[in-house]
Amino acid sequence: MATVYFSLSAKLIGGKKQVMVRFGGTGFNQRAKSGLYVNPTYWDDLTQGVTIPKPRLLTDELIATIKELREVDAKIRELRLFIEDEYIKDTSAPANNANWLKEVVYVAINGEEEVKDVDFWGAWELFISTKIVSSQRRKLYTTVRNILQRFERVKQRKTKGFALDLHTFPPILLSEFERYLYEEDKYAEKYPDIFKDVRLCEGRGGVKRGANTVSGRLDIFRTFYKWAVEKDLTTHDPFLKFHIKAPVYGTPIYITKEERDALLNHPMSTQSLTQVRDIFVFHCCIGCRAGDLLKFTRDNVIDGAIEYIAGKTADDRPLTVRVPLNSIASAIIEKYKDDKRRALLPFVSHQKYNDYIKKCFKEAGITRMVTVIDTKTGRNKQVRICDYVTTHMARKTFIGNLYSQVQDPNLIGALSGHREGSKAFARYRNIDEDLKRKTVELLE
Repeated sequence: MATVYFSLSAKLIGGKKQVMVRFGGTGFNQRAKSGLYVNPTYWDDLTQGVTIPKPRLLTDELIATIKELREVDAKIRELRLFIEDEYIKDTSAPANNANWLKEVVYVAINGEEEVKDVDFWGAWELFISTKIVSSQRRKLYTTVRNILQRFERVKQRKTKGFALDLHTFPPILLSEFERYLYEEDKYAEKYPDIFKDVRLCEGRGGVKRGANTVSGRLDIFRTFYKWAVEKDLTTHDPFLKFHIKAPVYGTPIYITKEERDALLNHPMSTQSLTQVRDIFVFHCCIGCRAGDLLKFTRDNVIDGAIEYIAGKTADDRPLTVRVPLNSIASAIIEKYKDDKRRALLPFVSHQKYNDYIKKCFKEAGITRMVTVIDTKTGRNKQVRICDYVTTHMARKTFIGNLYSQVQDPNLIGALSGHREGSKAFARYRNIDEDLKRKTVELLE
């Protein structure tokens, strides 16, 4: 039996909270934003609906509030019936389409015609709100949408009345947008009023982007147009004859097992650095993404292994990852065991994690020079590994050191949370000199 459930979001906007919808049944459990907002004072969790006040004395303000509440309450009731009716039409749809509830809710609130006839920005709002992706990926979608808004505003300074059109975006304009991505920092200086709205900015203003970042932003824009065509919002795709340069990645940089052990055994100058050092070494033994690591609790330890759903796949074909704990990882968990703390380890913020691990490397004397690609210029440069290290190096260390011992990408991918055949996996491993030598020796 399927059930529709309404609740309020945690975020308060202008004194109101958005009504959230959950629809669950056998084989599915989906959530969606309704686009309806209610003052939490007038919300009843028990009835999952609006409570209409019955004051003895009516004022103009109260009359307006009651009218608004009745309208929202009616829409919630209609939404419930609409969802149930759509489900009855095809009871297998939610289980086969992870996007089903969001699409149904959008049609219920906005009407079918509006779904089929949205403008450029309306399509982007629908894309961001309904596309099933991780929260981090959704942030990137929003970032690209914001860049396009700035691009349109800059173009309007040169051409009055200019507007981006979903159905006529010409390929030549894509080339202009690509150039804009490289040069947006210059426009930030030329038109500071456009960039004063922090919401429309990456960071705190115009930024200088490298080739890989530009390719990534264009790739997201292409994903948007593919989605729009699939949803019959348009038949136009400006990317059909537009080439996006493939990202260029250097040799993965990671520490050896010997360096990892040296880091673990070196006494740090402060307790904070000691904790971050231990977390990093644990990270090297688990190989998960940093976002997943920071969410681990004691419940993730199951029968001598860390078990979790990879965050990057959580919203789309969830991938359960199970990594057996080696003696080093087990010792670190035992060292920080605290029944009063739900988190598995005494985590710091992601930013502090990045900052502190650099200090840990320096104190441990892990300062060898490495060659990396400058993301801005695309050229090679030499830096100290202690200045280059980030939390992500722990993941590279896990994958790189394992691959030098076991050349089975599917096995290692199952431990790192990569899907079988993942193109991204190749970026993490380095075919080291010993492996090359052993391969060549096969010819003798």
